[in-house]
Amino acid sequence: MSYPVPDQQRVFLAYKALFGGQNSQVRKKKKIRQLVQSYKQSTQSVIQSLGADKIVTILKSLLDRGIFSSESKAKIAFPSLFLTSATQEVQHSASEVVAAESEQKAFRLVQLLDIQNHTTEVRDNDHEEELLLDDIDLDDGHVSVQEEPLSNDAQHPDTNGIRVPSLYPSYIPYRSQHLLLTKTQCLLEECCYVFTSKWMPDLLLKRKWDCPEAIELNKWVRVFMKRISKLPADALHDGHKANIFEIVESVVQLRHSAVHRLLISAKRLEDLINSSVAFVSMLRDSHRQSQLSELDVNLKRMIKSQELNKNFLEMQLQEKLDDIQKQREELKKREKDAVATMLNEDEENKYLVGSLLEESIASVFNTGKEAKSGYEEPEEENSVNEHPAVEFPAEECPTEGHLAEECPNVQRKNAQQQNVQVQQKNVQQKNVQQKNVQRKNAQQQNVQVQQKNVQQKNVQQKNVQQKNVQQKNVQQKNVQQKNVQQKNVQQQNA
Repeated sequence: MSYPVPDQQRVFLAYKALFGGQNSQVRKKKKIRQLVQSYKQSTQSVIQSLGADKIVTILKSLLDRGIFSSESKAKIAFPSLFLTSATQEVQHSASEVVAAESEQKAFRLVQLLDIQNHTTEVRDNDHEEELLLDDIDLDDGHVSVQEEPLSNDAQHPDTNGIRVPSLYPSYIPYRSQHLLLTKTQCLLEECCYVFTSKWMPDLLLKRKWDCPEAIELNKWVRVFMKRISKLPADALHDGHKANIFEIVESVVQLRHSAVHRLLISAKRLEDLINSSVAFVSMLRDSHRQSQLSELDVNLKRMIKSQELNKNFLEMQLQEKLDDIQKQREELKKREKDAVATMLNEDEENKYLVGSLLEESIASVFNTGKEAKSGYEEPEEENSVNEHPAVEFPAEECPTEGHLAEECPNVQRKNAQQQNVQVQQKNVQQKNVQQKNVQRKNAQQQNVQVQQKNVQQKNVQQKNVQQKNVQQKNVQQKNVQQKNVQQKNVQQQNA
């Protein structure tokens, strides 16, 4: 069964770290289900969304296709996962720079405290040989230790006016980081003890260092650097001599990060483990080199899986924010349209009220003039629409001395004609409305009658069907009874 690409992509991201490495060779569904159940607390959202059965089926398909074990196949299957925009790259780089600067300040403080403690020990013991690295500056390297929060700009890039938390720089859980650093520190101390036992045994006897834990890793490094010029030519691997100061510096940084419980970024952690591999390789410790190399490979794989998931989450968020922004713009447009509609309808209503008010004023004042003049309108019994013309006496409207239009009788006559026209229009409109209402009522009645007819037909058909069924049942019963009677008769005759 083929599942949608988005579901496969989500499962791939959620379980990439789990099914990388040796687990990429798993093919049986039972084993896949066991691994999914073992880490279900870390993948609750995916399990609740897709379901365990669906996840197991998708994982088996991805494993069979080799997508977990081959990055090239994964890029072909999910090309969008491996794409990052230029904006993302700039933001990620800026976050790493800010983290590095903050970590650098914290590490310098730790190193200063370490130097003060070391100076106190020298004075207490009164041994010049204890100061083994006075001429070596381990304070010029780039060491990242996350101790103070990132700036607001790095934590919250501005996206469409929204302050969005940044997922970079990457960090692994501190418990896992501390476990990895302390284990690596122990391996490096063991490596230094074995190396010193082989090439500087007199120093171990003199200082009574009978185990790797006798002194700390940073002191082992001081011993190593103090006597490096006295070592045989073949004591160290030639491939790392050119970078010896950078390697030793990173080893000291690893010790400080482990001892002082300093949270460091995933990138810095990866660099420290890589330098540790180079350190044991330089001391020709193949056994511990193999162990640390395996840790280094697994760490890089998991960090890459984590960053891949971060990039996808950021792109997914950006798509959602873009969609929300479009909806926001559409809502703003709808708001403007709603306001414009309100103002337009209010203006139309205002003009309507004004027109009606003017007509009312004209009607009231015309009525008043009629009352003063003593004329009464004759009432027509037969027709509302026909109004007889009113004859005005000629002596009330003299033809000389003023215009005929200024005559009160003429003005009243014009006003009456206008009122008649308005009343005629109102009557016509009412007639039209009444006809429309009657037509609608008639249509509704016809529809209701048709519905009733259909219902009656359905009821009649149901009744007919029920009667037919009852008749069939009765006939079947009669036939059965006859058969029974015939059988009884045959039995009696027999």
